[in-house]
Amino acid sequence: MHNQIQSGDVLKFSAPAGDFVVTPSEKPLVLLSGGIGITPMISILNTRVEKEPNRKITFIHATENSKVHAFKELVADLAKNHNNVQSYVCYESPTEEDKNLNQFDKEGYVDLDWLKSILPIERC
Repeated sequence: MHNQIQSGDVLKFSAPAGDFVVTPSEKPLVLLSGGIGITPMISILNTRVEKEPNRKITFIHATENSKVHAFKELVADLAKNHNNVQSYVCYESPTEEDKNLNQFDKEGYVDLDWLKSILPIERC
């Protein structure tokens, strides 16, 4: 798109659509979101915690910093109160307070090396 769209071009967009479906399973579940993409992941997380309390869930969210980190407390509480939920946060540009309070797990962007270091995966 970056090579084909020019200033002044008109693009047709529609509202977000589609279904997010997670099948019940004994396999671990990884939910990965960035920015406002966290919204459907929160719904999935809440449902899976309720319906599959023993399923291992890894929740990874990337955003700019704590000032724009939606649902921060909700996810932290779920991870604190449910042994099967583990949460990781990646801040692109953490504030000084974020750094001083150690409020994130990675600075910068989500990358393959970091995912390999936090996820129990054999192949990636």
